[in-house]
Amino acid sequence: MARRTNVTGIPKLSIGTTKNDRNYPLTRYMVNTEKGKAKSFYFGKNVSQYAAFLSAVRYMKELKLFKKTMAEAKAVYKAFDHENLLER
Repeated sequence: MARRTNVTGIPKLSIGTTKNDRNYPLTRYMVNTEKGKAKSFYFGKNVSQYAAFLSAVRYMKELKLFKKTMAEAKAVYKAFDHENLLER
């Protein structure tokens, strides 16, 4: 199976699932910085997916990795159907 790239519609922003030390699945957005490091924004029971997405985009704007407006980011969220990305 070929690896999907840029399914979020925003370069350097990925979405996925990982597991914690108790083998519990966690869902997150991950921002890949230019230095090879990454920062995760988790969502689930306490944080909505939309809030995690907006936090990730704000972080990217601080690092100047995302130069568009927040309105454009919200349009990407809707256009790429982020609510169902993990099910594909």
